[in-house]
Amino acid sequence: MQYLRWSRVALLSTLGFALFLSLLPAVAAAQEEKPDGHWQKRLVADTDKLLALATDLKAQVDKSTKDTLSVDVIKKAEEIEKLARSVKERMKG
Repeated sequence: MQYLRWSRVALLSTLGFALFLSLLPAVAAAQEEKPDGHWQKRLVADTDKLLALATDLKAQVDKSTKDTLSVDVIKKAEEIEKLARSVKERMKG
Protein backbone atom coordinates (compact mmCIF):
# COMPACT_ATOMS: atom_id res chain seq x y z
CA MET A 1 0.00 0.00 0.00
CA GLN A 2 1.38 3.39 -0.92
CA TYR A 3 1.55 6.14 1.65
CA LEU A 4 1.59 9.91 1.39
CA ARG A 5 2.73 12.66 3.68
CA TRP A 6 0.28 13.63 6.43
CA SER A 7 0.20 17.36 5.66
CA ARG A 8 -1.03 16.93 2.07
CA VAL A 9 -3.75 14.47 3.00
CA ALA A 10 -4.80 16.47 6.04
CA LEU A 11 -5.20 19.50 3.78
CA LEU A 12 -7.27 17.54 1.25
CA SER A 13 -9.49 15.98 3.90
CA THR A 14 -9.97 19.35 5.59
CA LEU A 15 -10.87 20.98 2.28
CA GLY A 16 -13.36 18.21 1.45
CA PHE A 17 -15.01 18.45 4.83
CA ALA A 18 -15.06 22.27 4.67
CA LEU A 19 -16.68 22.11 1.23
CA PHE A 20 -19.32 19.75 2.60
CA LEU A 21 -20.01 22.05 5.55
CA SER A 22 -20.25 25.07 3.27
CA LEU A 23 -23.04 23.34 1.33
CA LEU A 24 -25.31 22.71 4.31
CA PRO A 25 -27.00 26.17 4.34
CA ALA A 26 -27.48 25.99 0.58
CA VAL A 27 -29.15 22.59 0.88
CA ALA A 28 -31.62 23.90 3.43
CA ALA A 29 -32.43 26.91 1.24
CA ALA A 30 -32.79 24.76 -1.87
CA GLN A 31 -35.19 22.41 -0.11
CA GLU A 32 -37.43 25.34 0.82
CA GLU A 33 -37.42 26.81 -2.70
CA LYS A 34 -37.89 23.67 -4.82
CA PRO A 35 -40.74 21.42 -3.68
CA ASP A 36 -40.16 18.81 -6.43
CA GLY A 37 -40.21 15.51 -4.55
CA HIS A 38 -37.80 13.60 -6.80
CA TRP A 39 -35.26 16.41 -6.86
CA GLN A 40 -35.43 16.77 -3.09
CA LYS A 41 -35.08 13.01 -2.49
CA ARG A 42 -31.97 12.91 -4.65
CA LEU A 43 -30.52 15.94 -2.92
CA VAL A 44 -31.18 14.43 0.52
CA ALA A 45 -29.64 11.12 -0.56
CA ASP A 46 -26.54 12.86 -1.92
CA THR A 47 -26.08 14.98 1.20
CA ASP A 48 -26.52 11.88 3.38
CA LYS A 49 -23.82 10.20 1.31
CA LEU A 50 -21.59 13.27 1.71
CA LEU A 51 -21.99 13.11 5.46
CA ALA A 52 -21.17 9.39 5.53
CA LEU A 53 -18.09 9.88 3.33
CA ALA A 54 -16.85 12.82 5.39
CA THR A 55 -17.34 10.90 8.64
CA ASP A 56 -15.49 7.89 7.22
CA LEU A 57 -12.69 10.12 5.96
CA LYS A 58 -12.29 11.71 9.38
CA ALA A 59 -12.14 8.27 11.02
CA GLN A 60 -9.45 7.15 8.57
CA VAL A 61 -7.42 10.31 9.16
CA ASP A 62 -7.74 9.88 12.93
CA LYS A 63 -6.40 6.31 12.67
CA SER A 64 -3.35 7.34 10.67
CA THR A 65 0.05 8.22 12.03
CA LYS A 66 1.48 11.69 11.88
CA ASP A 67 3.76 10.79 8.95
CA THR A 68 1.67 8.61 6.63
CA LEU A 69 -1.79 8.06 5.24
CA SER A 70 -3.02 5.59 2.64
CA VAL A 71 -3.89 6.48 -0.93
CA ASP A 72 -7.47 5.44 -0.12
CA VAL A 73 -7.80 8.58 1.99
CA ILE A 74 -6.89 10.75 -1.00
CA LYS A 75 -9.40 8.90 -3.17
CA LYS A 76 -12.13 9.38 -0.58
CA ALA A 77 -11.37 13.11 -0.34
CA GLU A 78 -11.61 13.37 -4.12
CA GLU A 79 -14.93 11.49 -4.10
CA ILE A 80 -16.27 13.91 -1.48
CA GLU A 81 -15.16 16.87 -3.56
CA LYS A 82 -16.76 15.49 -6.73
CA LEU A 83 -20.08 14.75 -5.03
CA ALA A 84 -20.13 18.13 -3.26
CA ARG A 85 -19.56 19.96 -6.54
CA SER A 86 -22.33 17.94 -8.18
CA VAL A 87 -24.76 18.87 -5.41
CA LYS A 88 -23.74 22.50 -5.63
CA GLU A 89 -24.26 22.63 -9.40
CA ARG A 90 -27.70 21.01 -9.14
CA MET A 91 -28.74 23.57 -6.54
CA LYS A 92 -27.62 26.45 -8.76
CA GLY A 93 -29.58 25.47 -11.76
